[in-house]
Amino acid sequence: MDSYQITSLISLIFLGTIISAGLIFRYLIGGINSYYKQHGTLEVGKIIAFKEETKTYRTNGKRTTTTTIRPVIEYLVNGSRKLFLGTNQNYIKNFIGKKVEIYVIKDGLVLQKQNVYRIFSWLSLLFVIIPV
Repeated sequence: MDSYQITSLISLIFLGTIISAGLIFRYLIGGINSYYKQHGTLEVGKIIAFKEETKTYRTNGKRTTTTTIRPVIEYLVNGSRKLFLGTNQNYIKNFIGKKVEIYVIKDGLVLQKQNVYRIFSWLSLLFVIIPV
C-alpha cells in the first residue's frame, strides 16, 4: 500500500466514524421525543415564571460559568396543580402566561412538545450530510 491509499483509507474511516456518530446521536435524541409522543398524553400548560440557572465547570484548571433561563410551567393532573421546569429555550419568544403544549407520562415525566431535543436531532443530521 502506498501513502495515498493509506491516507484515503484513514479519511474513509474518519468520515465513517463521523457519519455513524451523527446517526447514533440522532437516533438517541429522536428517541426521547418519540417515547413521550407514544407513551404520554398531550396537555396544555402555562408558563408562570422563568428560572435562571448558573453552573460552574472546572476543566484543566479553567473555570467556565454558563447561565440558562428555563420556563417554569404549570399544568393540571386530575385537578392537582403541578410544576415542571422546561427546557432551555429562546425565552424571548416565551412570556409569562403563554400556553405551551407538553407531553405528560403517568409516572410524572413531562416534556415540552417544542424542546431543545428537536434542535439537536436536526443538527445531528449535519454530521451525516456534510461528510457525504
